Order: sequence, then structure tokens, then C-alpha cells
Amino acid sequence: MDTKIVMFLGLLMLSFILLVAAIVIPPTGIFTLVKLLLLLASMVFDILAFASRYYHTYIVELVKQHRKSIVLSSENAYRLSETGEAIIAKRGETYIATMYMTIPVYVSGTEMSPEERLDFGKQVGRLISINKEPVRYTTQMRVMNKDLYIESIHDMITSTENDVLKLEGQPGSEKETDKLKGSIEMWNNILASAGSSQSLELVSYAAVSGSGTTELEATTMVQQKARDLMSGISSTMGIVPLLAVGDELIRMLEPEYAIPFTTVSEQITKKIEEEVI
Repeated sequence: MDTKIVMFLGLLMLSFILLVAAIVIPPTGIFTLVKLLLLLASMVFDILAFASRYYHTYIVELVKQHRKSIVLSSENAYRLSETGEAIIAKRGETYIATMYMTIPVYVSGTEMSPEERLDFGKQVGRLISINKEPVRYTTQMRVMNKDLYIESIHDMITSTENDVLKLEGQPGSEKETDKLKGSIEMWNNILASAGSSQSLELVSYAAVSGSGTTELEATTMVQQKARDLMSGISSTMGIVPLLAVGDELIRMLEPEYAIPFTTVSEQITKKIEEEVI
């Protein structure tokens, strides 16, 4: 049955019940006030019942807004395909698969002559027009996660210091010990330089999507589009684009991966310390 009819009949029934209750209650003492309140409530539900014929949607939303929890969607925003190289989203009964591919750029506009910048602009213009399907080209400036790099430097310093301790006191080891100490000083300088400021990386990538009635159909469709696009990028720019998979794929979607948590924490701590000082 239509929700509008159910609401209309329900409000009328509630109004009738309140009216019967008001009639049954004897009009004596405090019951007189109760009787009047029941009659007033019955009248209000009557008005709402007839108003629901025209304002059904607004009444439903008015009731819903007082819920403690609101469900925006019963479906996940996206998930990884079984092949691990595409993002799957579902819109109604349609599956949409999206693949990302990184476009390595080995030159900078600041290092180009005016003629080279003009030629590069023409290449980018051809790149945009090589595909008839919609393609999203994006360039991101990301904060690099240097945690693993800094950790490897710490390990190198610790290992070298252990070697120095083993050589100390041995005859004829002065030259080797001095060499290792010089290596430790070099790694300490690199460590201080790496931790003193944030490092940024510029990443360019293209995204293409395909749809289908099943996940397999959508994935197959987008794989073909991605192959055609990668071939066009390779022939136009003279570079080899790479499919983004795993963590690199998530970095296209999740800001937490583009800006590492630990790096942000270090920046916030440094800023607080500077303000305190």
C-alpha cells in the first residue's frame, strides 16, 4: 500500500481513538481538562491526516529528523576489486569500476627553455584529446612519508657504531675506525637534514571508469579503456604510465595516505614548540 494512504489512515485512526477516549471520560473535576486536551489532540491529528495528502514528504522528513541515528547509505562508498587494480562503486543496480595510472614526469617547467615549454604544452594538449572516453587528469603535491627512510638511516648509524666498537683497541685498525667515524658523521648530517623540514613530491595520474551490470563486466570494461589510454599516453609523451595498485591506489582516494599521520604530527609538534619559545 502507498505510504501516503497508510499515513492518512493511521492519523485518522489515531484521531478517532482520541475522540472516543474524550467521549468516554466523564466531564467532572480534573477530567474536564483531560477531555479538552484529548479533543484538541484529536482535532490536530485530523488536520494532519488531511494535510498529509499534499504534504506527505515534509511530514515524513519532520518525523525522521528527530531520530538519534541517521543512515546516509546502506552501501559502502567503494571497495577494491578482486584483481586489486580497480576501485568498485555501486550506484543503484550499476557497478562502476575506476582504474588509476600514474604518469611519470621527469622534467620541470623551471628547467625548460620557452621553446621546450611550448612543445610540452602541445604534448599535454594532444594527451587530453587522445581518448574519446572521459578521462580525469590530476596532479597532486604530496607530503612524502620519510619514516622508513629515517629509520633506515638510524639502523645504518647503529650498525656502523657497533663496527667501530668492535675495531677499537685492535692493532692497525685506526684507519678503518676513522673511516667508519666519518661515515657516522655523514649519516648524522643526512639525518639532521632529512628531519629538519618536510619533503614534497609531485604526482600526476589519469583515471578512467567503466560501468556494467556486474562487477566483472565493469572491471573488464575499464581494463580495456585503461589499456587504450596507457598506449595513447606512451605514444604521445614517450613515457610508460604505470597502473596504481595497493597503497598507491588508496593514496588517490584517502587524504590520510597523501599526508602521512606521523609527518603531520611532527609538523604540529614543531609549530607548538616554536609558538611556546
